[in-house]
Amino acid sequence: MLNNKIILLANFLLLISFLTMFTVYQTIPILVRSPFPVGGFEGDAITTANIQLPFMIVFLLFAPSSGFVISKLGNIKPTLIGTIISSIGFFSIFLLHSTETMLAGTLAIIATGLSLTQVGGFNIVLESTPRQFSGISLGMTVLLNLIGGAIGPVIAGIYMQTNQVFVNGSLFPSSQSYNLIFVTAALVSLISVILALLIKKGSISNAKSTPMEEVH
Repeated sequence: MLNNKIILLANFLLLISFLTMFTVYQTIPILVRSPFPVGGFEGDAITTANIQLPFMIVFLLFAPSSGFVISKLGNIKPTLIGTIISSIGFFSIFLLHSTETMLAGTLAIIATGLSLTQVGGFNIVLESTPRQFSGISLGMTVLLNLIGGAIGPVIAGIYMQTNQVFVNGSLFPSSQSYNLIFVTAALVSLISVILALLIKKGSISNAKSTPMEEVH
């Protein structure tokens, strides 16, 4: 099934979506609870939850509604829009994470884009898969998503471990480590935009070739 260009691209798109999401999302609690000198807010668990709450609310509300959007516009256009929105969100969090409000707002933008991307990506995979192989295809896609979700925190952890400073006698990730995490997620998210464009191009090519194959 991976020989199918659309399925392959959609799977890599979803892998990158989960990778970038967990790279950033797992970093937020550490950032919030870090001291001021390293760019943190010295917050507690409640502060962390309040900052992450907009992300979860938007994801909870927007993910189901994405199905209605896709039913009206198809799978590819909302997926492409989602990748663009999420890329904007990742670049925004790189530039605007100095206050709790900015951080919460940028996470909400990311959640909007990711919900469209993930719902659309899964639908693209399922629609491109022969019905008798749908279970295998979905399992393969979920596995790749889990791989992406596992790689993301590792990338963030490497940055935080290699860029540390002493504050009050304790080691904390430096502000540079957070900048590196966010800019990496932003740059990687641009790959998802390229993949979405390639999927759109591939679907157009398939649509043009289908009538000729049917006549043959």
